[in-house]
Amino acid sequence: MFFQNRDGLNEQICVAQNEFLNENSKTKSLFDAEAIIKKSVEGKQNFDLHNFDECLRFRLDHKDHGLINGKYCVIAFNSTTETKLKYTAVCYPDSCSDISLQHVSKGFFDDTQYTMHQQWCQTTHLEYKLSDYMAFIFFALLALIVIISTFYDYYKRHSDNKKAWLTTFSLYSNVKRVFRTSASDDMNCLYALRVLSIFWLIIANRFYTMQKFPLTDEETFNEWLQNGFSAFISAYDVAYDTFFMVSGFILATYCLKAYASKSMNYIHLLLHRYFRYVPLLAAAIIYYVSILKFTVTGPMVYRLTKRIENCQNYWWTTILLVENYVSPDHVCLYDGWYFNVDFQFFIILPLLVYIFFKFRKVGTVLLYTILIGVYTTVITLLILYDTPYDVINQVSALPIHSHFRCAPWIISIYLANLCLKKELKFKKSTRILCWIATSAIFVAHFVTAYILQNENYVSDSIIIGAIFAGVHRIFWALAISWIIIVCIKLETDSVVKKILNSSKWKPLGKLTVTMLIVHPLYQIATTYSLKSSYDFSPWWTFHAGLGDIVFTTFLAIILYGSIEIPFVTMEKAFHWKKKQVEIEAVQIEKVI
Repeated sequence: MFFQNRDGLNEQICVAQNEFLNENSKTKSLFDAEAIIKKSVEGKQNFDLHNFDECLRFRLDHKDHGLINGKYCVIAFNSTTETKLKYTAVCYPDSCSDISLQHVSKGFFDDTQYTMHQQWCQTTHLEYKLSDYMAFIFFALLALIVIISTFYDYYKRHSDNKKAWLTTFSLYSNVKRVFRTSASDDMNCLYALRVLSIFWLIIANRFYTMQKFPLTDEETFNEWLQNGFSAFISAYDVAYDTFFMVSGFILATYCLKAYASKSMNYIHLLLHRYFRYVPLLAAAIIYYVSILKFTVTGPMVYRLTKRIENCQNYWWTTILLVENYVSPDHVCLYDGWYFNVDFQFFIILPLLVYIFFKFRKVGTVLLYTILIGVYTTVITLLILYDTPYDVINQVSALPIHSHFRCAPWIISIYLANLCLKKELKFKKSTRILCWIATSAIFVAHFVTAYILQNENYVSDSIIIGAIFAGVHRIFWALAISWIIIVCIKLETDSVVKKILNSSKWKPLGKLTVTMLIVHPLYQIATTYSLKSSYDFSPWWTFHAGLGDIVFTTFLAIILYGSIEIPFVTMEKAFHWKKKQVEIEAVQIEKVI
């Protein structure tokens, strides 16, 4: 159910049907556009969603006016004295085209100080395009292959002559790989950091997805932002930097070992990463462009049109992982930029590590120059252009550009080099100081985020925001570095190390990449299917976020076994060097 308009609609029929419905006492309340718009103008809410289900369910077969179905339209308008738009929903006969609707609605706006800017309409009549049929065929074939592969694998589970290639898409084997753990694996801490980060992102994104939906009282959300606890949500952006820190650390460690043993295969490293991401991204784009409109129905789905158009026109930038530079204003998937940044640093980081490995002094100067140069530029530009740094919406497209996210990647090179040393010991006093510094960084981050979102500090927000934008990623990466050192290198029995080194994190840790792609789609589907405005409650929203984690994990397990693992397996099978494949099995697969 989406924004469909049938061709060849007669304007006279539209006007006649609309007049008939407005004169009928039983249908007047639903179709009286002028009364509905007037009520919206007088109301305090910026959104009036009217009767979505009642409008689209409306069906009347009249002997004089023919078959009349409801057409739900959202109109954007504002006063000539205000710039902020108001939105109201109106029900029309589905015989009305866009041009007819403009004539029908124009009478009210011509007689008032209000101006109509745009309208979006939807009916129960869905138009299937060729791309939609192809999308259904794609997912149907994928499902069929997975089912056949799974049944074959299960049937041959005790057989010695089972053909491996026929089990590539088997959920029976692939899902078991999710839950395969090793208590002695030193990667468990890194899995834990990834899991905690994806949980944080999912809950925070639930808050801001709900924010985009009409609230019964918008002031309740603004009041919540003034609450100190809201900083734990609004400061969530660094969770992506934790992902980058962990990813950069494993990649830098692998590269330093590969350069030392002269076993580096740069091309295969990139291909392995690319074919891990792209099948999942492609499936998400296909769903977004062709399947979403058949699964999400609600009054606010018009807000998805821009994203869908971006996916239709700029899908290739997402597939090539260059979207954050080529089309930053036309982003397709909500978290698609993350994979752009990650892959771009997979191209760059091995080169930086090589310079650092071969020419230590030159490499050190180069890394410091990049780090200081990028963030000094950020601070200077924000101050010069008097631009506030919005911790909730960030600033322009800066956070999705790779250079803006370089801090965790560069620091990860030093961390990897440090952790590769055979012995790494810290005095007790040094460890205490490091823990104090790490705790201070975490506290300072949340406090500063609260200050920047608090309306009482607007006058100081430019300078504070500029400094925060320039340094907080560096300090956050340093804090995460200390936690990694404690877990991997220090022989201590700290509570943090015991918790983070548990093997229980590993299954969820393997799913985090898939969860990163899936969770925005699930949250969009559930949020934009709501039919009326709601009362904002932080506890209810937090509870919804926990539900998102559970359902996203379930979807991620299915997609991990049916898309991610099969395509990585096929990529390995086509590699030309068996020895290198064995290296990848123990090294590259751990590079997240």
